[in-house]
Amino acid sequence: MKKIILPIVILCSSLYSSKNLGNVVVTGNMYQQNIEDLTSTIDVIDSKTIKERHFKTLGDIFQSIGLPSLSSGGMGQQTSFYLRGFSTEKTLILVDGVSFNDPTTIGSQGEIAHILVEDIERVEILKGPQSGVWGSSALSGVVNIITKAPSDKLKASINSEAGSYNTKKINFSLSKKEDLFSYYISGVKVQTDGFSAKITKGKTSDDHEKDGYENTTFKSRIAITPTKQDKLELVLTKIDGKIEFDGTSPDDDSREITQNNFIQKLSYSHTFNGGSIVEVYTDKADFLKEDPNGFTKKFEGVNKSFGGNFKLSYNSDDMVVIGGDSKASEDKISNKEVTSSGLFISNTNRFSNLVFTQSLRQDKYSDFDDKVTGKIGGKFLFANDLSVLLNY
Repeated sequence: MKKIILPIVILCSSLYSSKNLGNVVVTGNMYQQNIEDLTSTIDVIDSKTIKERHFKTLGDIFQSIGLPSLSSGGMGQQTSFYLRGFSTEKTLILVDGVSFNDPTTIGSQGEIAHILVEDIERVEILKGPQSGVWGSSALSGVVNIITKAPSDKLKASINSEAGSYNTKKINFSLSKKEDLFSYYISGVKVQTDGFSAKITKGKTSDDHEKDGYENTTFKSRIAITPTKQDKLELVLTKIDGKIEFDGTSPDDDSREITQNNFIQKLSYSHTFNGGSIVEVYTDKADFLKEDPNGFTKKFEGVNKSFGGNFKLSYNSDDMVVIGGDSKASEDKISNKEVTSSGLFISNTNRFSNLVFTQSLRQDKYSDFDDKVTGKIGGKFLFANDLSVLLNY
């Protein structure tokens, strides 16, 4: 396979880039680091921007940074996007670090239409191949959706909204961070009459049967910190959605799909004196979809993984991360499972305004040839909003 060195000059990589986010810490390389130390092109959209710009869906977020995205209708309808010229199935979708690429879909696409934005703390979009750390599923990039964490002070809120197409939304959250025990609990309920995506000539959407949507999402993030250096965290997200859609006619009211997702992650981390960190984790994402009047009436799948990594800070501006993971994706209806195990190493060095990164990963697959992928990157910072990237 021919490799191409691609130098890119970035002038404010997006409207909501590091210029607006200040000293941002991101998890683009599977561990937290300053956004300036990433040699990949990245866009970061935070919760403040989501609120100020009145974004309602992830599709709105993608469009705001120039990513081509397509939706087959209103809220909840199938949504896809293109990153670096590739469609959704070539992009790794993560929710709090858990793979959200549905193994029951063609190409294991990420079903992003049912992810509501109310609990999102930030969305990190890494553009370009990230296989050196994340594996071959990150061919075109990584979309990392990070949900909100406990607040320093007790915070409780309840909000309701109403909008066009008889849209109603209510959400609540309760959050508190303490020395030993921290929590963030939230719930969102959305219901809308929607509109028909198929409109016959000479008519409007009001002339046809409407395609409604319902979504109920519950999320909890609970952390136990017995010491300042140790943290045990459990993150749970439950998504229940029901969408109506047009079949052969814009007035077809017989088609609806229910989709249920359950995302679970348990992790433990220890921070050593000097800043080095070790982390181990296990996670799971369940996918259940039912289409009573479809050709295939039920889809059921699961992603599971466990792994760990060790970040060693060996100088004030230098670090190396060594890690490994074991993954399994299963389509339970067809009894097809793909497993893999991988090891990776990633090193970052900074010399004043010059950042140099190197990553290498080996993966062994049950159904495919084993792969070794890598990446070498460089970044020179001229100013806050001007840098040159060189990746191989």
